[in-house]
Amino acid sequence: MKRKIVLIPLALLLAISLVAIGCAKPAPAPAPAPAPAPATYEWRLAQYHADPESIPYIVGEEFIKQAEQLSNGRFVIKHYPGELLGDYLWLQEQCSMGLVEFYIGTVATTLSSRLDVVNIPGLSIDWDSATEVAFKPGFLDMCKAVGKDVGWMMFGLFPVGANKAISNIKFTPTPEGVAPLGLKSRCMVMKSDELTVAALGFIATPMPWSELPSGLITGVVDVACGPAYMDLPIFTGITKYVYDYWYRVEKQPVVMSLRVWNTLSEEDQAILTKAGEAAVAKGWEVAREIDERSKAKAVSEWGYEEVIELTLEQHKANIRIVREKVWPELETTLGKDVIDYARTIAVALD
Repeated sequence: MKRKIVLIPLALLLAISLVAIGCAKPAPAPAPAPAPAPATYEWRLAQYHADPESIPYIVGEEFIKQAEQLSNGRFVIKHYPGELLGDYLWLQEQCSMGLVEFYIGTVATTLSSRLDVVNIPGLSIDWDSATEVAFKPGFLDMCKAVGKDVGWMMFGLFPVGANKAISNIKFTPTPEGVAPLGLKSRCMVMKSDELTVAALGFIATPMPWSELPSGLITGVVDVACGPAYMDLPIFTGITKYVYDYWYRVEKQPVVMSLRVWNTLSEEDQAILTKAGEAAVAKGWEVAREIDERSKAKAVSEWGYEEVIELTLEQHKANIRIVREKVWPELETTLGKDVIDYARTIAVALD
């Protein structure tokens, strides 16, 4: 009897325990992990012009400002102007390899002969026609495709002005006036420029920008084709005459290394695209005014003796010879389809 009395309370306790276990509230689910913070980056932008009032410098600063604002400070880009990281030939390659993240500057053809598409000569004769040509449908897309082939993500192109010629020698600025003199002229390291300078009557001598002042001083070249009006302060005291050629408006790109670009999220790519387009738009906004203001300063502030104006007929003669001699040569490197397209968008001369 005593054993039964003991067993009944034990059974009762076991039943109560089982009920309690069955009615216990489940443990709360763990709180979700916080979303990872957006990535932050520190990058470098390199370009060749040290003057804060120059077009490439202004474009570079605008890009940096836009990128930092649009990313809420996640993109920190340090500006290296004035070839602090090397000349434009070196920087093009460094950007292509991802060793410099952003590049603004002259497009040489050391990476690919097809990069000549950016600055096909002989398309325009003044600022109005140059602007019209640059925004023709398909032109920028064609340039961007070539940029990707060499490892660049190209956001757009902006003008730095028409390529001029500077010298201490006076000459008639037409092929007929130049050729008999046997003048050696620096040209940019691009096939189209070498062909163009030769077509204009000079002995074309490819020379990097960084070597140009010493080349003029030592007489390696008699003339320098290529500088825009904004570049003239660099050569103050070295040359006396500026020739107002208009055989090409040089366009420069804002590019990012494609290797770096491909590591970014779509959101960050969209931010940089918007920043790049804003910087390019800034370049177009200021370029013409800076070009014209710089021309006015050549004699009054920068010590040149004379800006030698070309007549309309001289401009047309130079552009015709470029189209006749240079364009057929470029068909072999750019393709006949590209030069045929150039013929459709080029300004009419008659």
